[in-house]
Amino acid sequence: MRLSIKISRIFLILSDNVSQKLFVDNILSHPETFMAEVGVNTPSLISYINKKSKIKYIGFEPNPVNFKRYKLNDYGVINKAVTINQDGPIDFYVPINDNQSSNILPESGKGSLIKGRHNRKEIKVKVQTIKLDEIFKNNDINTWWLDAEGLSIKILSKILMRKHKPNFIYTESETNDKYLIRNIVRENKGKYIIIRARTSHNQDNYIFLDKNYVKNRIQIYIAIFKLRIYEILFIFIFLIFKIIEKLKNFFM
Repeated sequence: MRLSIKISRIFLILSDNVSQKLFVDNILSHPETFMAEVGVNTPSLISYINKKSKIKYIGFEPNPVNFKRYKLNDYGVINKAVTINQDGPIDFYVPINDNQSSNILPESGKGSLIKGRHNRKEIKVKVQTIKLDEIFKNNDINTWWLDAEGLSIKILSKILMRKHKPNFIYTESETNDKYLIRNIVRENKGKYIIIRARTSHNQDNYIFLDKNYVKNRIQIYIAIFKLRIYEILFIFIFLIFKIIEKLKNFFM
């Protein structure tokens, strides 16, 4: 079963690459882009964008280990967790291995405001916060990248309730988000081209592209075609290995 996951994951990685490239190409076609990245983790995204073109940018990363290790302050990142209405400091949960000390933050890069999210032993630390309304008040954000470890779709919902909606959004979603994301897609499909990308065994990412700002629809259709092909191949390979595993167990 582990082998099936590894092989099928190749298509998920390809899917992730296609969806991220589509998003970046679209935002770079608009020089007025001001992007906020929620859940930076590493500076890989903004570094990749900066190699192609400079945009206005602000990022948020609550994990103090990541913030220091990658010198995120140099990239315009703030060491705070984005919340909808919670004031800080608040609890932040970092997963650790069973044999790790509970007194030292690991360099795992992971962490969430949701207790027990990683189904592993955790360290609890306090982190500072910034409310979504405060970000809007002080910045003219028109593009969002959301990777908030289980809270992205709740943040997305709040963003899309505003009168002035962003031009572009890239967001993670998880299994327990399916009803909320379904409603969000239904309510916003008139304004946005909305693209779903299967990027892990339990996660879909979504791209929202304002129809008035899209310049190359052929590129979008090609990307959607690739995403569906990769998803089909992922499911097919995974199921084949699953059947083989069951047959092996049956005849042993």
